[in-house]
Amino acid sequence: MFTIYIEITTKVIYKMAMDPCELQECLPGDVVSVSASAKLGPGLRLEEEGTVVATQGGLLRHRDRKAFWIDAYSKRYIPTKGDCVIGIITQVQRHYRVDIGSYSSATLGELAFEGATKRNKPNLQVGDLVYARLMQASVDLEPELTCVDGSGKANGLGPLKGSENAFLLHANVVISRRLVPRKGYGVLKALEKRGFKYEVVPGMNGRIWLDSSHLFHTIAIANAITLSEYMTQEEIERSVNEIGDNVGCSKP
Repeated sequence: MFTIYIEITTKVIYKMAMDPCELQECLPGDVVSVSASAKLGPGLRLEEEGTVVATQGGLLRHRDRKAFWIDAYSKRYIPTKGDCVIGIITQVQRHYRVDIGSYSSATLGELAFEGATKRNKPNLQVGDLVYARLMQASVDLEPELTCVDGSGKANGLGPLKGSENAFLLHANVVISRRLVPRKGYGVLKALEKRGFKYEVVPGMNGRIWLDSSHLFHTIAIANAITLSEYMTQEEIERSVNEIGDNVGCSKP
């Protein structure tokens, strides 16, 4: 029998072997030294004078010094323009109101889908899940979502419709952000190596949508992802193998 561990209270933080990012502690207001061409992610803001400052406390990470962001161990998601998040429909009117786990609900236009028209648009109901991109995120304005990219294509965005085995995991923003480069995170490699067949959609807001051919496999994958946060690659593979044996997942 498996238990979904939603929150982890362990305070130990260490550099994961598979993560090519250096660690540097930052506090809100700290000036961060980055290249002018670097892409700024969550937790960083470009000031008018050209300096980059941290907007929240956490660990400064980078990938090849081309993209920088702050890993903040926070339960509440802070909306950032461009983030792809998983939302829950809470109200249906002329537009949708969507819970994204933040200080405010977001709005999603009924025509903000690929090919949507007034006569042909998704019929979303309260409780449905959507994978959407933040078009607008400001402390002074309500977050606004869209399910199309700059070219008007869905490109993976839209309602999340899975099997009866689908599950929404409420993890934390650190875990979900590590899953975004899906092939680069150790636990996903270990799950595929062990023979698990699954679909994963990580949201930058700490929500992870999972689906597989068996409910027990979905629960097992959720456990493996959640428990991997403070593990080395060797420990992850050992944990995944033990979980696979317990649910009867055959090796490829």
